[in-house]
Amino acid sequence: IYETREGLDADAQKFLVYWQPVLMLQDWKIVLEVVEKPSSDNKNTIATTNFNKAQEAVIQVWEDFWLGTRKVNIADKPKFQDLEETVVHELVHIRQSKVDTFYGPAVDASMGYLMRKEVFEANELFIDLLAKAFVGLKRSFGASLVARDERSR
Repeated sequence: IYETREGLDADAQKFLVYWQPVLMLQDWKIVLEVVEKPSSDNKNTIATTNFNKAQEAVIQVWEDFWLGTRKVNIADKPKFQDLEETVVHELVHIRQSKVDTFYGPAVDASMGYLMRKEVFEANELFIDLLAKAFVGLKRSFGASLVARDERSR
């Protein structure tokens, strides 16, 4: 939980700057915004990403969760405790955007909503696993992972 919106935004931006090249998303124009969660969104989410075929994306991080002004049952969702994992999670969605846009309509058309929901949930679990693994590797081995990758190019 953050004390101020400025602190939340500064950390979120720092994570975006670090992870965008690690996930090879330099050719994307990615904007990260810290915003109030829309009242129309009744899902138990803390961030969202929208992207288009022009390789432009907007990640929105809901300030009310991170500033502690919204009650969320984090006992069931431990990923909610880590802003860096959340930013990486959203970036992985962007990284696999071509897969999402390819399979999304096909799954809906051929298998119906129930299967689409199951595919969506499985995809979210997989992205959570990747985000945790990436952040865990960074924390275990430090920034040298990126420095080593940059030298090898």
